[in-house]
Amino acid sequence: MTVPIAAQQPLAHEPFAAAPGTFLNGLTGGTGFASPWAVINFDGNVNQFRVTNSAPLSFANLASSGNYLLGGYNNFTSSRRIDVAGAFTNHVVVGSNPAVIGRDGTTLWFLRCYVEK
Repeated sequence: MTVPIAAQQPLAHEPFAAAPGTFLNGLTGGTGFASPWAVINFDGNVNQFRVTNSAPLSFANLASSGNYLLGGYNNFTSSRRIDVAGAFTNHVVVGSNPAVIGRDGTTLWFLRCYVEK
């Protein structure tokens, strides 16, 4: 079975459209996700992940919204579940329960732009 996928269309995208200074933990913006952002051991420390727009990142022809994340400390991590049953449905292994990504003949690409300081 061949499933046409629109070229160059992201299945998930997070523009970090919240106001600058907003903590990442609990944000629900973007498309293609099934849960809000979760920062492991979030405690509201000023150095934890926050939305900002003071010096937007750019790379070649990569689309950018102007907002991005700044921060992180003590090796804290953040995560967010993708919407496997929605946006990624054409990549789900047929018959899998719960649904898992990895259908034969499909390829997914992941991109992030970041500066490590």
